[in-house]
Amino acid sequence: MNTMKKNAASESAAALSAKAKLNFVITSITVIIAGLFLLGLSGMEVLSGLRAFVGAEALWSKGQKEATIHLLQYASGQQIRDYEDFKKELARPLGDKQARLELEKEDPELGRAYQGLILGGSHPDDVRSMAFLFRWFRDFEHIDKAISIWERGDALIDELWVHGKTLQQRITAGGYTDNDRDAAIERIHLLDKSLTSLEEEFSAALGEASRWAKGLLRLMMVGFVISAGAISLVLLLFIRKIIEKTHFLSQELVLQHEDLARQNQLVSTQNAFNERIRGEQTESEFCRNVISFLANHLDALIGIFYVVDEDTVLRSKGTYAYYQSKNIPSEFHLGNGLVGQAARDKQSILISNVPGDQIKVQSALGEIPPRHLLFFPIILDGRVKGVLELGSFHPFSDSKMSFLEQVVENIAVSLEMIQSRARMAELLQQIPAQARLRPESA
Repeated sequence: MNTMKKNAASESAAALSAKAKLNFVITSITVIIAGLFLLGLSGMEVLSGLRAFVGAEALWSKGQKEATIHLLQYASGQQIRDYEDFKKELARPLGDKQARLELEKEDPELGRAYQGLILGGSHPDDVRSMAFLFRWFRDFEHIDKAISIWERGDALIDELWVHGKTLQQRITAGGYTDNDRDAAIERIHLLDKSLTSLEEEFSAALGEASRWAKGLLRLMMVGFVISAGAISLVLLLFIRKIIEKTHFLSQELVLQHEDLARQNQLVSTQNAFNERIRGEQTESEFCRNVISFLANHLDALIGIFYVVDEDTVLRSKGTYAYYQSKNIPSEFHLGNGLVGQAARDKQSILISNVPGDQIKVQSALGEIPPRHLLFFPIILDGRVKGVLELGSFHPFSDSKMSFLEQVVENIAVSLEMIQSRARMAELLQQIPAQARLRPESA
């Protein structure tokens, strides 16, 4: 009798122990899944925030450059519309400053911070990720470095704003001399040079932050995957029925890992692309670099970058593996051909099963026609800046189209900046001539 009681007690204790182990395994798996889920969300937020800041930096730079051009024009020509345009273009950097000052507070008003980022040109869907990155990673080395550069840039923007206001007051008051004009232009150039240097530092800091974030996320993922493997092994030894559940959970973990890997790869490719188009380039160099990078990344055999000139004609400015045939034009008016049609409609055009007698890729071994053609417009603020034409043997997948959609805004902004620099250089060349003509006309 006593022996039976002891066996029953032993079995009861064993059952309790097994239940405790099962609860421990289930709890551990739950914790790991929750951790991976939170890690995935945080990782995507961080990477999305970094991507958005890269785009915001380009818009910040564009606003600063355009404001500088208008202020130079105002200092030279004293036309009030140039001063109004100067204030309008400077609204973007000032909006970003509003967001930075608000996010620096211990208890920020996020709505005001979001408003500032949107005024700076950031997409409303990106501002939450940008604020998350700023608040939660503010004290990390690379993020802190980028924000410090941002703060110095805001100080120079304030100087530019004050200089413009002082210039406007002096011109309005009268007695604005050639010496005043020369001093104002020299000061504007000095501020522009300093701001350009800070813009390059900020871009480099964002690149370092992106690489750091990718490495940190990879390390955390490895830790979580190792933990998941250990718990799965315990579960396999404990009970056969849990194997099916473990397999399902493992599949979920793999999918999340692959999704993060794709996100990391996308950010890495975008960073490589940004590095390719960064720096002082002529319009032709920029177009060749863009079409070459996109053709290689999208597995295209041939590519042409058409840019809209001031006369609204699309002209070929950069090519990849393209041979100019006599019967194929190198420029198109809006609405003419598929290139002009894509520009006029502001929509991409994708054609499959292209006839063999159309465009061909030439090599020493002969001519090979691409089977799929893509015409992709480049649009900035509702204006068509150009059209990308790409030809490939294989269809353009959704992932390739998605990548193209994500980088096309950076292409448009960079192209706008290059064209703005060219216009500013042309303006600077005209200023000495205007200065020489003024005494003669007087």
